[in-house]
Amino acid sequence: TGNIRPQLQKEFCLKNKLGSQEQELVEQMRSCASVAMYLPASLKNKSEAVLAHYQHAVQYMCAHVDEPHVFIFGKNIFNLDSKICTVISFKERRHEAIDLELLRHCRHHIVTESTLSWWGAWLSDYEDKIVIAPQKWSSNYVEEYPLPATWVTLDKIDNTDVNC
Repeated sequence: TGNIRPQLQKEFCLKNKLGSQEQELVEQMRSCASVAMYLPASLKNKSEAVLAHYQHAVQYMCAHVDEPHVFIFGKNIFNLDSKICTVISFKERRHEAIDLELLRHCRHHIVTESTLSWWGAWLSDYEDKIVIAPQKWSSNYVEEYPLPATWVTLDKIDNTDVNC
């Protein structure tokens, strides 16, 4: 079957140019140690333990990435300092295809229980990226998503207390 990733990276891209605001975000993402974190509205209904896992993933990134800047797609439910994050609000949102295009430009990823988040990380062309993903998903459709061998699962990251 071969490696179809390069073909999918080419196919899964916007046919039209990004708007000026989105292009500016891409330039910001490409110019720093960007970390994508897509927080769908359904995430706020998760248990405190699940949310603690994602908070821990942010701390892991802070410990393993020099000067990370988190691009939060959604609401800043973790109250990260605005110096280290940019919030892309759902209220100002565009079509999901544009979100996917933005996600793939980030250098690192914290994958949440969202297929859009998974695809954004997988399509990202950074070879040295750090991707943290849940091992088990609480979706009604599937318990486990196939994860590339280089991705780190939330249950395997060390318990570091690092303030970003």
